[in-house]
Amino acid sequence: MQEYRGDVRLVHVDLYRLEGRAAIDDLGLDELAAGEATIVAIEWAERLPRPVEGAITVTIEDAGGDTRQITIDAP
Repeated sequence: MQEYRGDVRLVHVDLYRLEGRAAIDDLGLDELAAGEATIVAIEWAERLPRPVEGAITVTIEDAGGDTRQITIDAP
């Protein structure tokens, strides 16, 4: 996890190398956004043991060359 401070706190979480529910639960993701304005950006979110309520999903796909297809799904 990497935290960035500004007008809004941003926490970047990369779950790529984590395996198993216990390792992910140990990160304390449920508590990250509590108390202050925070954006939690999670890479490899499909590794989460359960979906995050109210999450916005951003998918970036390679469309060849320098082109990317970006899809945003909001609740």
